[in-house]
Amino acid sequence: MSSMTMNSEEPDDDGLAYITVGEAARYLGVGRRIVYQLIDFGRIRAYRRRKMIMVDPRSLEEFRRSGRMT
Repeated sequence: MSSMTMNSEEPDDDGLAYITVGEAARYLGVGRRIVYQLIDFGRIRAYRRRKMIMVDPRSLEEFRRSGRMT
């Protein structure tokens, strides 16, 4: 998915542990493909760390609280 909207640099060191796409999917109760789509649409923030995509847990929680999955 080359059109992903994400930062290519690591985020500031704010003490938060960024999570993998698989962990984000389990947290939301959806499949990994849905998480990739949410990143593509700019609904959750993520960045690429080498070959892995890491999800910002704050944006994931904000998205979950918004109730847009229901």
